[in-house]
Amino acid sequence: MKFPVDVPKRDVIKAFALLGFVLIREENHIILEPDGDGYHAKVPALPGCGTWGKTEEEARKLIREAIQLYLEPDKADLRKSHRKAKLVKVVI
Repeated sequence: MKFPVDVPKRDVIKAFALLGFVLIREENHIILEPDGDGYHAKVPALPGCGTWGKTEEEARKLIREAIQLYLEPDKADLRKSHRKAKLVKVVI
């Protein structure tokens, strides 16, 4: 399956999820910025995926959770997918 170069990464991931693939590992670069009394963390590759923590460690933990939720396939979309589809684990 070919995707145009300008397709957002999250759309490609969702397309694979709809086909029954489950991504179990992916590396993402994050930006950690001191922000007042804590740290703001965001993922440039995932628009709108960000969080804030009181410490750098907390911000790192929370951004991992935010990435997982961001990339989690929508269960309603999976139910709409073809009945003969299978779940397959893919390591990236």
